[in-house]
Amino acid sequence: MKIQTRKIKLLPTEYSSFRPEIHEFFLERVLPKSQKILDPWAGHASFLPYFELGGVSAHFNDILPIHYFLNQAKTFHVADSVLHSNLGIIAKHHLIELLAPLDNYKLTISAKWMDDDILNIFTQAWNEIDTSPEILKIFSRAIVLLCVRPYCSIGDSLNPTWLKPGGMCTGENVETIVSSHIAKFHDFYDTVYRDVHPEKVNHNTITFSLSDAEFIDLNDTFDTIFTSPPYCNRLDIYRLYNPELAFLGALGYNVSNPNILGTNIIKDFEGNGEFTFIQSVSPQTAHFLLNVRRLGKRRENNYYFRYHCRYYSKLFRSILKFIGTLQSGGSLYIVVQDNRHRGEPIPTAEFLIDFFTGMGLKAQVLFEALRHHLGKRNVSSDFPAIIKKHKESIVGVEI
Repeated sequence: MKIQTRKIKLLPTEYSSFRPEIHEFFLERVLPKSQKILDPWAGHASFLPYFELGGVSAHFNDILPIHYFLNQAKTFHVADSVLHSNLGIIAKHHLIELLAPLDNYKLTISAKWMDDDILNIFTQAWNEIDTSPEILKIFSRAIVLLCVRPYCSIGDSLNPTWLKPGGMCTGENVETIVSSHIAKFHDFYDTVYRDVHPEKVNHNTITFSLSDAEFIDLNDTFDTIFTSPPYCNRLDIYRLYNPELAFLGALGYNVSNPNILGTNIIKDFEGNGEFTFIQSVSPQTAHFLLNVRRLGKRRENNYYFRYHCRYYSKLFRSILKFIGTLQSGGSLYIVVQDNRHRGEPIPTAEFLIDFFTGMGLKAQVLFEALRHHLGKRNVSSDFPAIIKKHKESIVGVEI
């Protein structure tokens, strides 16, 4: 089937963590030759609407349950029910009723992310939603997750689109909070899916899983893998999602998973065995790690060596796992960013090429653009006010 990608509009930058040039690369060079795509590090699943609009089947996997639940609500079938039926109205009235007791509580400073009584109200609402019809359940769960932050003791976020700062400072009632988040999804649906006819997307399949990419087990194959692992920038994943993860943890989901790629929590990781593994699969990466260890200060307890060793061993082991799902003749695309350590470049794209070359595969950089040193990924590379110190690259491999 020939996909008319020229008819697919680029997503507005507020709905994506990628710069527009990467969207253009995907639409022009990846989507037209793909029928079934895997994204093992889905994150916010920025490209999900393109799969829907292009009639391509896709599977999105992520280790964080908050991504798993929010991404399911971004699909066309949920959007169609909200835009063209009364599902949004039903969800709004139901959620306001379930969460109404929250208006009786005054938020206080606490050592916990959420007061026990408030947590119980959210938990009861989540369990009640569990008995709803499937699409209503998917949509309502996403809204509940977005409502958690305004009722936490502390609110902060580096994700300005879906998870804005909240906490005690909001001072809004349940109806206002629920309505605002439903409106946020409605705006997204209206922007992306307003003119899409159901017949256009009925033949494709969008599925989701919740697992560590290193141990992903799908019992399926794909002609394309397009993904972007968490960047090697010592980001504190728990700072991004702490209120939501505290809530999901209370529901029984694994939110303290030490296997999150890129996590800066490495106190139990020594790295010696993993360094030996890295030496065997990417000598260039091992050489970089030796320099990091040499430059390390005693008081750091080799933190930077251990962090980067853990990151690259986890990255390589994960790729070795999910590349096995790629069909013969298939293509793998990985979006990565370089970084710096004590002034020395950390060229992740070069490390990946070295890694794939060792596997006997031909890999190359297919796209490269400078990016803001504070991580403004969705800013165009020609924006004049941006100081660009890092490179964002797409490494491509054909099997």
